[in-house]
Parts: sequence; structure tokens; C-alpha cells
Amino acid sequence: MNDTINENSDIIKVGDLVLVYVKERTSWLISVHETYEFHTHFGVIPHIDLINQKYGSEYELPNGKKALLLKPSLRDLINFFKHQSQIIYPEDAAIISLFTGLRDGLRVIEAGTGSGALTAIIAAQLMPSGKVYTYDIRESASNTARKNLEKAKISNVEFFLHDVREGFFQDQVDAIILDLVDPWEVIAHAWDALASCGTVCIFQPTYNQIEKTTLALDNHSFKRIEVFEMMRRDIQIKKGAIRPSTRMIGHTGFLIFATKTEKTTKTEETTKTEEES
Repeated sequence: MNDTINENSDIIKVGDLVLVYVKERTSWLISVHETYEFHTHFGVIPHIDLINQKYGSEYELPNGKKALLLKPSLRDLINFFKHQSQIIYPEDAAIISLFTGLRDGLRVIEAGTGSGALTAIIAAQLMPSGKVYTYDIRESASNTARKNLEKAKISNVEFFLHDVREGFFQDQVDAIILDLVDPWEVIAHAWDALASCGTVCIFQPTYNQIEKTTLALDNHSFKRIEVFEMMRRDIQIKKGAIRPSTRMIGHTGFLIFATKTEKTTKTEETTKTEEES
């Protein structure tokens, strides 16, 4: 993945990323520099205090509270990304990764870079030899994503400021992931850019969008069309009172998957349907 996460050394050095963890909603991601200080509501953390400490060890904050010095995972890095828009939730990203078969060496197009959270997840799974081509029409979003991925030390990404309604610059890619308002306008270009048996994944928040998108997929001979949503329910861990959390995110979005196969004419499809019946 990235050098900081995969580094064998357990000792914190200058340039390393450290997650100073008190609890889930009280933690800070620090890029260690010998002359810097990090200001928190618990007091000031001099970076020099972290250098040569061991990952996983305890650290006493200025107010006396204990924190853990953790080696950040990709999830931790994404949690601290600067956002310009809502990011894809982990449960959706995990299914996207599985259903598109992300692995080392693949070439994947993403349209709708946003803050780069999903971009980072895709790119990390394609390393070291795979590549992500990510598109957005907003320069500010693209700049934010670049900085986020640079912080996460993910480099196998190529950025494009381009309206994908006009097509993609790549072809024979293994998967295309669309997070757009009107993906039905891009389905024809997705077909042209995908390799045979390549997968297109589309994230949509409303039922109306599903109808238009699946109709476009069917009209362009995509097969194996699936639509569903993922929901996560956390469990409260408390002695004598383990139960589902009273709060949950009820809806993130719908996931649409489809596979590119050989195109068939309507006559051929009618004949196959008659034979099957």
C-alpha cells in the first residue's frame, strides 16, 4: 500500500504518520516533524516527543490522559482526508472492491473523484503495478484529492479534468466506477472503454436514478445487472448491556453492477427468450 503503513520498523521517525488515539472520536493524525507542535484541547503535543517512540505504546498527554500511538491504517488516513463532498462509506467501498475484482495490475477508471477517498481505496488494492484514472470536472475537488492522496503516499493515480459525458481517454480497462448525478449519459462511453467482461459499478442515491441507469445499461447490452444497498448497524459494547446502537446511517446509496459482454441484437435476444421459455 503506502510506505508509512507497510513499513517494517515499529519505531516512529521523522516523516512518519502517527495516529494519536484516545478514543474513536478523539484522535489526531500527525505527520512527524522534529520542530513542530500539535495543538489539542488536551494540550500541546511536541512532535519531538513522538520521535523514537514505539508504535502501539502509550503516550501521556499534557492533561494527564493516556493516548495510544498507532500506525494508521488506510481507513484512518481517509477519516482525516479533507472533504469537499460526501465520501463513499466503507461498507459500500468494500462491496465495490469485491464485485469489481480489484487486485494488483488492473486498470480502473473512476468518474467523480470528489475528495479522493474511494480513489485511495481503489489505488491501494491495485498496487504496485495497477493504475487508477480518475475524472472530475471540478478543479478544486481534484486539487483536494491530490493533496489527500499525497498525504496517504498513494501515487498510482492519474487525474483528469474532463467531462466524461464526452468520453474517456483510456480503453480496454478492467473496471469503471461512476459516482455521477447522471451516469446514464456516460454508459455508451463506459461500454467503449471497458475490456470484454469488464465491470461497471455505479453509485446512486435515489430510486429515480436507478431506473434511468439500468435502462441505459440494458439498452447498451450490459448483462448481469444487479442493484442493491448496504447497511451497517454497530453494536454497543458495554458490560451487561450489549445491544445494537440506537443510531445508524439508514441509507448511503444504491450500488449498480453490470458486465460488458458481446452485443446482441434485439432479434437475437427475442430468439433466446423464446428458446428459454
